[in-house]
Parts: sequence; structure tokens; C-alpha cells
Amino acid sequence: MAQNPSSVTTGIVANLLVQATATPIDYVSLFNQISVSTSANNAVVLPVNPLQGIAYSFRNDGVANLQVFPALGAQINSLGVNNSFSVPAGDIANILATSQTQWWVQDLVASPGLPISAPLTALAGGGQPLVANMIPAQQNYTQVGTVATAMDSIALPDVPEENLSYLVINNAALTMAIWPGLVGHASIIDNLAANSPVFLGANARMEFVAVSNTAGVVQWYSKGYMGNKPVIPIITTAGQGTMTPAYNNCLLVCSSGPAANVAMSLPGLAFMNGFSFELMFQANATHTIVFTPAVGAIFGGWVGTSAGAAAVSNDAVTGIANATLTFAATALAGDYARVWSDGVKWYAQGTSRATAGITMP
Repeated sequence: MAQNPSSVTTGIVANLLVQATATPIDYVSLFNQISVSTSANNAVVLPVNPLQGIAYSFRNDGVANLQVFPALGAQINSLGVNNSFSVPAGDIANILATSQTQWWVQDLVASPGLPISAPLTALAGGGQPLVANMIPAQQNYTQVGTVATAMDSIALPDVPEENLSYLVINNAALTMAIWPGLVGHASIIDNLAANSPVFLGANARMEFVAVSNTAGVVQWYSKGYMGNKPVIPIITTAGQGTMTPAYNNCLLVCSSGPAANVAMSLPGLAFMNGFSFELMFQANATHTIVFTPAVGAIFGGWVGTSAGAAAVSNDAVTGIANATLTFAATALAGDYARVWSDGVKWYAQGTSRATAGITMP
């Protein structure tokens, strides 16, 4: 069944209404779809050792009310020890444990009772999607099954249910982009610029909550990222363009030789203390990457190391306006560099297993 705290369990069949024999819920299964609940005598039972402070969701796609029992000796709300909470057919209940013996129903949300959707396919090319690749407003759980090319994309609802989590799970093997709605509405995720995507790695999950929708501009906030970090291929032709805070903790991969220098404009230093990303070499071709910090931001303390060669560095005090990193054709797969900011300057360090595999100023 479930193996990690991001687990989703679908197709649960609720047993008869007896606490001792009700269908057990795994302690790491945070989203639970009940597909069969044929009478008011069907039930599930909450875990004995729950994850405390984290809501367990129960979606009743059966035709009758579902009874949710606490584990033996526990209670839900003030219903009394060992008594059940009823979830109407078609509704979603979010139930949170504050101890091993006390559960609280955070909310009970009316749902159209639709079954769990078929996996969504991300839009090829990674642009801001059309309706076909947008999460429906009443679909609070979405699996993305097809990401044919890294950075293919989906969109959050244009008119979402406010203050309710939308869980997105990337079941594909590649990173995808998630946009804040369709083109033209200028919606926002976190503190990014309007119409800017965030990235979700392979086999990772993230939740989104819409806190306002003014004149069609939705303000979203993300939470609960779990799973692999996003892996983003470096664009090999015109340039990577301006990086945003969404690149934080991402891995950028050099997998084919660019036709020209790859330009990366780094974001301004405001709120960038702790921002970092990594670059990794994969293919035997020369990759030259030119970093341009925002106005007033300079590189300092830039250090590169190579096997068999002395480290090189520029002046950490005065710094430089731009910096060029080159993976030589002699670099080996897995060689990498890390770029980060302390909110005052940008810094970088690279490591190669080949002599002069990485060069820096």
C-alpha cells in the first residue's frame, strides 16, 4: 500500500460498520479515495499511530454515507471514544490528529461526487496551457501521468475554490511546469511575477491554495513540496533567459552542446538569501554559460576546482559584474557547479574529475 508521506490510495472498498473490521487506513496515506460505499454500514478506520498535525483527506465516491472510525480508544471531535464521523456521499473530509487519541475534522467539503480523474497529460512545449491541460476547478486531486519532454506544462484553475488545497502529483519521469491559470489573467504563484510557472520534479507532489481572486487575478500559494527536486535541461540555442526564484533548489543539466553561449540572467538580490541551484554536466560537448546578475549585484568568492589543477578564484571583495562558467568537452558526466546568494552577492563553486574540466574567471 502506501510507502511514504506523499502517498495516495485510490479504489478503497469500505467494509461493514464495525470498528474492529472497518477498512484500515495506512498512517502515511494522506489522500484516500473511497470508491465503494454502498450503504450507511460501510466504514474505514483511522491509523493507530497517525502523522500528527497533518490532515488526512477522505473522498467518498460511493453512493452512501461513509463512516470514519478512530482507532480503538481514540475519538473524533467530541463524538466520544470509538464513535464514527459520517462523510456524506460525494463529499471530502479533512481530518487531523493532534495526538494518538484525538482527531479533529478540519472541514467537510461538498464535492460533485465525480470519480478520481484520469491522469492529466502535460502540454508539449511547456508554454502556458490551454483549457485541455488545465486542472478543473472542482478537482482537488490531480495526477499527471504524461510529461513527454521536461518542462511540459499544466495550469491551475482559472476560477478555483478559495482556501482549499489542490494536490498535484507528477507521476511522470520528467520535471513539469505548473502555471497559475491561463494566459491573459496575470495570476500569481507565491511571490513570483504574474504568469510565471513553478516546477515539480518527477514523482514529486505539491499543494496549491488560492487565497484570493480579484478581477480574475488569482493569488496562489504553494506548500508541502515532497519528492525529487526539479531537473531542468539547459536551453541549447538562444539562451536560458531570466531565472526566477522558482529555480531555487533546481538542478540544471547540460546534456547537449549549445550553438552559442547560454545566457542566464539571475534574479535581483532582494529576498535571495539562501537561493541556490546546481548545474551538472552530462554530455561530451563544450558548454559555456554566462551569468549576468541584476543591476548592482556582483559575483564574489567565485572558486573553481579541477582534478590535478590548482583552484582559481577572483577577488572576493570587489567581485565581478558578470561570470562565465565553461564545462570543457573533456569534462566527465556528473561534474557540477553550484551557484548561490547570501542576499548581498552571488557565489559559485564547481568540481570536475577531469583536469580543467570546469573553468571559471
